[in-house]
Amino acid sequence: MRALLSPFVTVVTAICMQPCVEAQIVVDPSGGGHYRRLQEAIDAAVDGATILVRGGTYPAAWVSNKSLTIAGDPAFSVFTDSGISPNAQQAAFELRGGGSERFTLIGCTTSGQWGVQYIIGGPGIRSYGYARLHLINCTISAPTVVGGTGGPYLYGVSAIVSGQGSQILVESSTITATHGDTDCRYVHSTSPHWVPDGLPGIDAAGCEVTVISSAVTGGWGNTWCLNWWGFGQPPPLTGPCPCAGIGGHGGAGIIADSVVEVSSGLSGIRGGSGGSVSAYDASIQRSYSFGQQPDGPAWIAASYHQIPSGVSSATRWHLGSTFLVTTPGNAPGILLFGDLARVVEWPFGLSWIDIASGRFFIVPTVGAIQVPVPNDALFLGVTIVAQSLDQSILLRAPMVRVIEP
Repeated sequence: MRALLSPFVTVVTAICMQPCVEAQIVVDPSGGGHYRRLQEAIDAAVDGATILVRGGTYPAAWVSNKSLTIAGDPAFSVFTDSGISPNAQQAAFELRGGGSERFTLIGCTTSGQWGVQYIIGGPGIRSYGYARLHLINCTISAPTVVGGTGGPYLYGVSAIVSGQGSQILVESSTITATHGDTDCRYVHSTSPHWVPDGLPGIDAAGCEVTVISSAVTGGWGNTWCLNWWGFGQPPPLTGPCPCAGIGGHGGAGIIADSVVEVSSGLSGIRGGSGGSVSAYDASIQRSYSFGQQPDGPAWIAASYHQIPSGVSSATRWHLGSTFLVTTPGNAPGILLFGDLARVVEWPFGLSWIDIASGRFFIVPTVGAIQVPVPNDALFLGVTIVAQSLDQSILLRAPMVRVIEP
């Protein structure tokens, strides 16, 4: 089968080499596939199925208690325009699992309506009970909401929200939290009220997040104003803003238990911009600027590891292969089997860690060792010296590159 996306030439091959018997489902809005609607295909799919989407734009989707791969060929969009309550939109992809399911999304853009009927926008992906979330060549964001229904503040929203215990892998994708409205949120100098901070691009407390050649950005802090009855006299512009503790700070790029970043080019993890602050003198209808609240941090996590692109590689190798691998002595080695990631802090000995879909193989700091690949794998921060399949050497060079079967 041909690859879906050229930068990831073994994506479909890896999918099909898993032990599965289900038929491939095709969604084509023009009628050339099994279904015209994405939700119908999701409902009909068995656990572990692959859904190919032939472009188009679809409403928000629900996935419940099944592992799925949804791949755009060409890319497709999900547009959120319906709400789950009078004040909140639903997510573009809503995932509900039992703790072991996996969800892979390839070539998808999520967006949403700037609807006046919602105070809270829905995230691009909201996942609870899914063990693994894998995004490739996706643009995930939520709608920016303006003009809500009677609430004092309009909130931004994270692009991805996940319950604890998930492992999230983001490859060659753009993940962006959206902000609330840009109108001033008025607070009185003698009776201040909280103004919303920006939200994280990926809100995944208690999860492991690995970002490869992708951009993740937190949401803006809300703009806010101080009602200043100065009768022509401006508020004091020296010292701290008189309402600096109220809020409006930029959101973090990622909130998680652990973050691994493999940077490349213009990619990176960034916090959102802080909201602007001003004072408004209603007596003369004039605003005075106080500047901005602080920008958000790139990440909030118990552990963070960054691997520069110059010493890192990412490629896939096929089930049944044998590889000979070495690592540089001055850097950790990271290996992903399936969708899982671990950072190895040296010095560590050779070790296997059992996991549901296979094993992590932790390589030594120096030297080399030859081992069988238990399942399709993604390697980061290592050098592949040789790979063999059925006793035939396919690669023998101190480099990493993709090999078609």
